[in-house]
Amino acid sequence: AQVTGVKTSSEKTGSVKLSWNKSKGATSYQVYAYNSSTKKYVKVATTSATNTTISKISGKALKAGTTYTFYVKAVKTVNGTSVDASRSTILTSATAPAKVSLTVKAGTKKATVSWKKVSGATGYQVYKYNYKTKKYVKVKTITKSSTVKFTHNNLTKGTTAKYKVRAYAVLSDGSYVYSDIYSYSVYNVASALYDGGKMPTNAGHTYLYDSILKLVNPSYKQVDYDWSDIVTSL
Repeated sequence: AQVTGVKTSSEKTGSVKLSWNKSKGATSYQVYAYNSSTKKYVKVATTSATNTTISKISGKALKAGTTYTFYVKAVKTVNGTSVDASRSTILTSATAPAKVSLTVKAGTKKATVSWKKVSGATGYQVYKYNYKTKKYVKVKTITKSSTVKFTHNNLTKGTTAKYKVRAYAVLSDGSYVYSDIYSYSVYNVASALYDGGKMPTNAGHTYLYDSILKLVNPSYKQVDYDWSDIVTSL
């Protein structure tokens, strides 16, 4: 009988996990994937289970944020001979977009979140941590893959802001595939800049301590501004 219920049960940047319904009388299943180079379907897995993870097609690793098509055939043994059943319908799947590499820049009552463009992404979702509910809340959905910056305005002065960004890809059937999430906090950025004496002015150095670090962590150790650490490119 034809294999039914073929679906993508999980996606990673370098693999997709497929699953399907058990076919009566089947002793094994063969999974085929479309090879875009040869323009033919090739067998990529044989399993007795009703699921398998695909990470390569014809020896080549799957790429992040890329669409692939598959089908599954059931195999049963009749009088000692393997007989292929009709194949399943074609399934379009995709690997997850690559993880977003994120940086956050603190400003007066605002934070600018920026990241590197992710190959295969349709857009990005930006989340901000709510310290009261202890949950992330989506603050922006970006629908252009070329947009790699978001400025969050009207923040409360003297508070810390924590963000995370994930890329997403929209498949041809309208379904969404998401990347792993990368998060970073303004507090962490401020701490690295302050402790390393990386601010270009003493006023900026003092601002980090007074407006962010001391407010979040009252016991934060104050560091004197060292002019000798400043390097200026001319």
